Amino acid sequence: MEELVQGASQHLQRGVELLDANQPQAALAELDQAVELEPGNPRIRYYLGRALYLTGQYEKALEHLTTGLPVAADPSAFGLIMGQSLIELDRLNEARSALDGAAALRPDYPPIQLQLAQVCYRAGNVDAALQKLAETAELAPQWTVPRLQAASIAAEKGDAATAAELFASTLDINGDLPLIWVRLGDNLEANLDYEGAIQAYRSAIATSPDLLAPQLALAYLFFNRQQFDDAAAVLAELLQRVPGDPQVLLPVGEIQMIEGQHEAALETIQSALRALERAPTTTLQQVGAQRDGLRLRALELQAKTLTNLDRVTEAEAAARTLLAMNPSNLDGLFVLGTVLLRSGNQEGRGHLRRFQRLSDVREHRELAYDFYRRGRDPDRAVAEFEKALVIEPQDAATLTGLGTVRLAQGNAAAAVELLAQAREAGAASVEWYREWILALHAAERSDEATQVWQQVREAGVTLGPRVWAALGNHQGAC
Repeated sequence: MEELVQGASQHLQRGVELLDANQPQAALAELDQAVELEPGNPRIRYYLGRALYLTGQYEKALEHLTTGLPVAADPSAFGLIMGQSLIELDRLNEARSALDGAAALRPDYPPIQLQLAQVCYRAGNVDAALQKLAETAELAPQWTVPRLQAASIAAEKGDAATAAELFASTLDINGDLPLIWVRLGDNLEANLDYEGAIQAYRSAIATSPDLLAPQLALAYLFFNRQQFDDAAAVLAELLQRVPGDPQVLLPVGEIQMIEGQHEAALETIQSALRALERAPTTTLQQVGAQRDGLRLRALELQAKTLTNLDRVTEAEAAARTLLAMNPSNLDGLFVLGTVLLRSGNQEGRGHLRRFQRLSDVREHRELAYDFYRRGRDPDRAVAEFEKALVIEPQDAATLTGLGTVRLAQGNAAAAVELLAQAREAGAASVEWYREWILALHAAERSDEATQVWQQVREAGVTLGPRVWAALGNHQGAC
């Protein structure tokens, strides 16, 4: 027996060391051997539960934690990991019970309070989650995690000002977090504080000079502000480091095009297209754009540059490629219409008329979203969406937007009808899935809503606390 205990102790020690080294998978091998040798040891059960939680094996983690809990020297530690596992399994009422039990044994312990905030967030009670995170931050003034989580929730809600304040307070604690400087910059930019955003991005660069994200963010900010000289300076430095990165090449090419350097622009844009064709998606450092979006933008710039160079045949081919990818692409329609007319082909007039119609649709749609999100005026938003639909009745984005507003107004039947039309028109965005699920639920078609939600979750897509609150059946969890 003594040899078994000694062997278990050795495996436990190695397992704990591997966990401390952030190697939970390797720790499992040691801890599995330890528990076979000494199944009644609660410390082994605890660390095995932690390792299983960290490797995403939540049910197994609960089995070992439940076994060890009755004889644990520190039941609150067990309750914390059990609560975290139950949160991941979406069993929020059980998670709340486990965490409340842990909190009773260890009052005001920040990690437990943090997980209670997560329960509220997952249950859809965002305000309660933010309140709990604020309390946790007071309990642990030098701990950045509760502030970061609160900042992320504020950003998700569209409250850029509050998000910026929380990111800034995090950086007051620890300024050596370059990606948090970037997030601060992003939210300051969203709140139209451009000088503050520039300073935040520069702080990120100073903190981590080798990180591309803040330099790309700074370059794009300058570009979007039409400060082309400043953008070009940042991009030139980036090109020295990553000469083939399409995210750098594309704004360089666009600046060259704007400045009338069309031959140079075309060469730069085609270099970006070649890089996109040969580079695996995982090698691209993404800043707000996916690979397909980068390729689409490159093709748009190529088509416009070829038009500027009066290379009509090539421009027509580029425009047709764009429209094959997206029949409603405005740049593709404009370029194709323009070059066809230059060649004397009157078919171009039809493409230009469609370009004008879709431009008007986009203008009405953007105004509608502005009324809805910024002005909090759903009636005026509806009027603008309806104007867009008069022009283009099957526009998926407009149908989705109008369905969203109708749902917010409490008209679930109208929302379901509009969102179904949007789906037939090709809608497949995260926004569409979220509003479709919520509309089905509001229309008392909960079984269908749950089925769609399950499919979306299996695809790894998160739809946010509104869906959890509606479908999670977590009454009393927060």
